[in-house]
Amino acid sequence: MILLPIFLLLLLNTSPLFAAPTQYDITAAYQEEEHRIYGTEKVTFVNDSAAPLSEIYLFLYPNLYLEKDPDVDKALYKRAYPVDFNPGELQITSIQDAEGNALPYFPDFFKKRILMKIPLPAPIPPHASFEFLVHFVT
Repeated sequence: MILLPIFLLLLLNTSPLFAAPTQYDITAAYQEEEHRIYGTEKVTFVNDSAAPLSEIYLFLYPNLYLEKDPDVDKALYKRAYPVDFNPGELQITSIQDAEGNALPYFPDFFKKRILMKIPLPAPIPPHASFEFLVHFVT
């Protein structure tokens, strides 16, 4: 009897059971004299929703640590930075589609430049993919 409800749930599920995950391929080089990493990330984004997407947002994790947040417990900083606080940052230098065409991108000022909005040249249909390159410095 338990199999019937599970089977019904599977039939009602409108999203694909095995959607391809977004793929990330990063090439980077460390410049020791500058203490910087220069890189390119090839992203193959899969729209696993039921609606077309006209924009993509990138989450720039290192930008969470541009400065100390006074609301964060000092003990947490002490564990994360045993010697002293060391700010992180990720700068996007350009974004291109798979053909090398420049794509516009805009920081979404949701707390310290952690979101980057990429308006797409054409919407990504449901279950289709879009490949783009992100050039960065950190």
